[in-house]
Amino acid sequence: MAGTKRQSIVIQERDRVLLRVLADLRVMDRRQAQIVAGFGSVTRVNTRLLKLTRAGLLKRIFLGTIAGGRKAVYSLTAEGAAVAGDPEAAVKSAYRGSALKHLLAIGDVYLAAKHGQTSPEGTTLTNWRTFRQKLNPTAPIIPDGYLELDCKGVLHPLFLEVDLGTETLAVFEGKVRSYLRLAVSGDFQRLSGRQRFRVLVAASGEKRLENLRRTTAKHTQKIFRFTTLDAIKTSGFYEPIWLKPEGDKSEPLVRKGL
Repeated sequence: MAGTKRQSIVIQERDRVLLRVLADLRVMDRRQAQIVAGFGSVTRVNTRLLKLTRAGLLKRIFLGTIAGGRKAVYSLTAEGAAVAGDPEAAVKSAYRGSALKHLLAIGDVYLAAKHGQTSPEGTTLTNWRTFRQKLNPTAPIIPDGYLELDCKGVLHPLFLEVDLGTETLAVFEGKVRSYLRLAVSGDFQRLSGRQRFRVLVAASGEKRLENLRRTTAKHTQKIFRFTTLDAIKTSGFYEPIWLKPEGDKSEPLVRKGL
């Protein structure tokens, strides 16, 4: 913190978990940190986040005004990124506005997949990563996330797109084309060693959801599954909340396999 002498701190394993996840998510609020690190109370997580910040491992920015209430959001410093084992994860400038909301929404999807209470028996999130550059020339897109679900020994690769309605439908349609090229080119198998994948799209609301589905349905009925961020939050990531580009029947991700 500017103008404040840094305080020494003994790094605990819970801190390392928090920093490693933050290296992927890039930003995190207090509620997300509490879930990731398993703090039992708001007081304890607030105290630890303050200590990590004063030790120079986290940087903190405040959203909102004092009169209207302020929310603290955290990202990694260079020192924090080094402890996390990912020096490139240090955030050099603070995220603002829609970019910050987008990253926090991605974090919420991660938490629902990793720590949700409704995952089917035998299903676990075994891999999660985010991207800082385009996948490859065939698919010149930067997915919001990539995860693998292990369902009783069967791996299900999934890309994630969180859509807050800040991009035009034409931009989203370009992403659809890129994912389809990735699916048919064989590049995904060469990149990951996996045979096939799906793309999960979490939209900001019902109207945006339907617009995205219609845009996708012009190109394919496969690969893509859609829901809303609110449905993930209220019902659960693993519940039957996912829709194909066309049709009204919602399905779970893994109960009957992908």
